[in-house]
Amino acid sequence: MEEHRIQEGSTAAVLHSVSTELRLVTTLLYRSRATLASVESTFQAFFILFTMTIFLDVDKTAGILLLPYLAWVTFATYLSFTIWQLNPDTQGLWIIFPGN
Repeated sequence: MEEHRIQEGSTAAVLHSVSTELRLVTTLLYRSRATLASVESTFQAFFILFTMTIFLDVDKTAGILLLPYLAWVTFATYLSFTIWQLNPDTQGLWIIFPGN
């Protein structure tokens, strides 16, 4: 039983590391390709949900603490998709950050 819990903890740590790397990719995409940022952000939200379910098995508090992060990524996905829909000819979010 204890070995299974250690394995789940290792899986949760790997998933959290991948989630951190996805956050970096999302940040870079927001500046260059709004379309890809929206798609990747959606993928990230589902990945966080999956990570949260694994964390809940290992430590319920750790899983619950991912809820605000999931809410924020979901809101950011909505914002990026809306900006992309309102500005279809714009490559990235340079419309928000002119001169950068």
